[in-house]
Amino acid sequence: MQKFGKQLYVKYSSPWFEDDSSSSSKYYNYTNFSILDDTKGSLQTTFKSDSQQYVDWGKTAKIGEKGEIYTIYTNRGKNQNYHLKATSKEGKVLWSKTFTEKDSSQGIAGMFMLKNKTLLVYIRLNTYKYNIYRFDSTGKLLQKKQLNEYVDDYQNGYLFTYSSLGKTKARVSFYDDNLNFKFKTDVTFGKDDFRGISSDGTLYYTGFDKAKNVTTVLAKNKNGALLWSKKFTGTQWRDNYYDGNGYKDEFVIVIGNTIYKFNAKGLAGKKQLSSERADFQVGEDRTVLVQDQTKLYLLNEKMEVLRTANTEYLPGRFAIQSQIIVKHY
Repeated sequence: MQKFGKQLYVKYSSPWFEDDSSSSSKYYNYTNFSILDDTKGSLQTTFKSDSQQYVDWGKTAKIGEKGEIYTIYTNRGKNQNYHLKATSKEGKVLWSKTFTEKDSSQGIAGMFMLKNKTLLVYIRLNTYKYNIYRFDSTGKLLQKKQLNEYVDDYQNGYLFTYSSLGKTKARVSFYDDNLNFKFKTDVTFGKDDFRGISSDGTLYYTGFDKAKNVTTVLAKNKNGALLWSKKFTGTQWRDNYYDGNGYKDEFVIVIGNTIYKFNAKGLAGKKQLSSERADFQVGEDRTVLVQDQTKLYLLNEKMEVLRTANTEYLPGRFAIQSQIIVKHY
């Protein structure tokens, strides 16, 4: 059993309410935070975000190295300034910042916790123009930079962005924790869509041939050299590089009615399922929890079944308004 260190359990929920003060119905919400004891699960403290603040975990909220909770938000109304707030796990406001940028029609803001233990905040000015800020845990501004590229995600020590090369092509650029450009890869949509970069520097891509119903999975190194390429029958679905997944490394993806795992050498394991489009989550111990209609599977690193359980199946997609986040620190 792998020991990760002290754990912080954060339960958050966002009740909705309707604002009838305007002619058109608008919805706002706030977020309740509950901090749970890491050994017994008992409630340690609870606090509510500002009434104007809505938290979308994975984009506008993060947990820091000491268990502090960072949130970025705007007040109600149009064209409002963005705010950044750090709150201790006891619910005490540690510090806050107000940005000059406002929430406009183009406005999108989010944050990433970097491997060097700093906080990166990005604010979109237009589709291919972003202001980037880096803060330490005390709120000190370490760096500000503007990128004329679309900010997409942060994975395994790299912030990556997209820039257009035409209707069917794009360039993906990779930056380190100090926002220095490191390397790039060019992609063709539908042929070699970039999915993610693992901790060993392997880049994973997928392509889909709709006429043949065939998905291609391929891997390259940071120099662009092809490591391997494999084809599978079926439509690609979720992979492990989605927002909120606890483990973004190697490559796990559902194709048709099978979940596959890959590494730099190729296929590392697979598990056939009874349905297509199964949901899954990869834990920090690399186990994979799969919901396959009425079945739950817990798989090991080789995609072998460790445990199974029955669960109620809810068809279709629905919004989660309450979730528990586990942070090891």
